[in-house]
Amino acid sequence: MAEAGEISGAPVVELMQEATEGQEEQQPPPQEDSGKELDASESKTHPLENAWTLWFDKPDPKSRGSAWGSTMRRVYTFSTVEDFWRLYNNVMQPSLLSAGANFHLFKSGIEPKWEDPQCASGGKWTASIPRGSKTILDTFWLHTLLAMIGEQFEEGDEICGAVVSVRARQDKIALWTRTASNEAAQIGIGKQWKDVLEYQEQMGYMFHNLLTDIRQYLEHGLFETHSSDASVRVRLKMQGRRRWQRIVTQFELLKMICKHQF
Repeated sequence: MAEAGEISGAPVVELMQEATEGQEEQQPPPQEDSGKELDASESKTHPLENAWTLWFDKPDPKSRGSAWGSTMRRVYTFSTVEDFWRLYNNVMQPSLLSAGANFHLFKSGIEPKWEDPQCASGGKWTASIPRGSKTILDTFWLHTLLAMIGEQFEEGDEICGAVVSVRARQDKIALWTRTASNEAAQIGIGKQWKDVLEYQEQMGYMFHNLLTDIRQYLEHGLFETHSSDASVRVRLKMQGRRRWQRIVTQFELLKMICKHQF
């Protein structure tokens, strides 16, 4: 793990140097009849600490009834520096995606969904990109990827992945973490990520289960019922009160984190 002060800019330089190491000088091809194996340095790769998977989705705004995540597609899984650059150099930059599209880069075995067990109790830091700053969007995305796969975060086990969302009004990049209740870890990750991006605006953190609760209320209206059964109405109200109490508690925790916005 790198020291906090060494994070800014380090992933870009170090990983690019590793990816190009040994590529400038061409080695003579081995003799077919020599019977000798290739020198290990000629086939050397640089393994990453974790394997990572790139996902893509672009929900159809006309299909409001479709389940969230139904358009999610796995693109490629890589586990070496070289394979990362092969992938990165052959996919579109976020700035070229149409509005509504998302790229997700997550640790292999974690799906970029709040319902995934490793994300369910977590949350996300979000960096908003100024409108019209497509170059900044691409730069921030690349630096985020390099910080993640290069294990530049001191709380690396807390990192689940990152999402870049291209929108007509404002593009965003979110960094998903595993344990929202671990305040110290989330504060540290937020500060380090801000250093990596040299981000000048405030960042905010949000609990995933809080967002899920709010979405369920909006979709299902748990406080409303057309049933003539009074017991049903009372039961729904009580369920709603308990869930809103949980939301209030989560907001209190959220304020503890947001007071450290920087």
